Amino acid sequence: MLPFRQILFPVDFSEPCRAMVPTVLNLARHFNSQTTLLNSYQMPVMLYGDLGPLDMTIPFEIKQEHESSLRRFAAENMPPENLWQLVEEGEAGDTIHRFVQKQGTDLIVLPTSGRGLLRRLLIGSVAAKVLHDVSCPVWTGVHGVAQGEQAHWPVRSILCAVSLEEESAAVAKAAALLAQSFGAKLTLLHSCGYPHPSIDVDYEHYRKQMLDLSTQKLQSLRWDNNIDASVAIVEGGLIQNIHDQALAVHADLIVLGRGHAQGAVSRIWSDLYDVIRQSPCPVLSI
Repeated sequence: MLPFRQILFPVDFSEPCRAMVPTVLNLARHFNSQTTLLNSYQMPVMLYGDLGPLDMTIPFEIKQEHESSLRRFAAENMPPENLWQLVEEGEAGDTIHRFVQKQGTDLIVLPTSGRGLLRRLLIGSVAAKVLHDVSCPVWTGVHGVAQGEQAHWPVRSILCAVSLEEESAAVAKAAALLAQSFGAKLTLLHSCGYPHPSIDVDYEHYRKQMLDLSTQKLQSLRWDNNIDASVAIVEGGLIQNIHDQALAVHADLIVLGRGHAQGAVSRIWSDLYDVIRQSPCPVLSI
């Protein structure tokens, strides 16, 4: 994964997309990366009949128009060095997925809103699809705050939220490598969810056991992987805890796993969209 030598930047010419340009440029300079601008388009259904396109010149002209728009976008926003441009027909999320499968990339940089219908009324449908379908790291911007990107560069503080499940070591090590690369301080965070109290359960005894065990596991994770970081164990809701701790440590980046090892049952994966939507800084999901 690290360093990020190949960066994929899907471009739809929207304002949220343009707001992410400084982040892409900063990352590309920092890691000396090659950047690929990917624009996708879909043919209007009305252009097709039972036997295919009604006018064979129209699909060609539509693609030419998108290629011209992408060239202008690149000329206005991106340096020509280490820059590739690609226009593909298809739905944006599917096009990104196909590109990653065929070409590969180390990092996808995406705004969390843009054109298209909202999925789960939380983040843009393209971002949601990419986060769900694509396995490579995804860097998402500050949700709904276009001017918030530059405020978090350079990266000086990283908050890494870990679930203490199977993938936690890999996520924490990736965050440590990033912190080392940026010269940033690193905080490892674990949020203990509330137990379900009942008449037969001594809640305070259970609570102490839960906190002690979580602290022991988090410290072991740090020591076993030789990670230079402070640790924080907090109780309560994961989403609010990540938000509050990010503010407390003045985080410029939140790193967390997407629950690939646990699939749909991962706690962090199930809350990922909300974490991104409410985050006060960019989020790198691995």
